[in-house]
Amino acid sequence: MRYAVRFDRGADIWEVVDTLSAEQAVGAHRQRTPAIIQAEAEERRWRRFGPGKETFALTADPSSPF
Repeated sequence: MRYAVRFDRGADIWEVVDTLSAEQAVGAHRQRTPAIIQAEAEERRWRRFGPGKETFALTADPSSPF
């Protein structure tokens, strides 16, 4: 899964983090259940709209034989 739920003990909150984007927090919740719901919704959105050809074109090395 791209999105994960983590508990931040210092702030006493549940965070939804994007594991493919340097662990960037995309949501913060006081309870675990809403954080899980958001993470699942973000995952569905990512799978539905996902990275397009443009993303691949930006990361592909044109000089590579593969």
